[in-house]
Amino acid sequence: MQVNDSLDPGSWRVDSAIIESDGLPLSNDDGTETVTIRGPLPEAPGQPRFLRLRVTEE
Repeated sequence: MQVNDSLDPGSWRVDSAIIESDGLPLSNDDGTETVTIRGPLPEAPGQPRFLRLRVTEE
């Protein structure tokens, strides 16, 4: 799993240090997991922040 963030959805940052997992993945008992992530607050109030999640099958 890779999480990127951006102030503009056309320009993604790949610095994984700015995004962190919040706890362990939770099993949904159907072969899937729920993962909670947290990123930084927007740099200015009211400024949007976009997150992109890339998931690959292992």
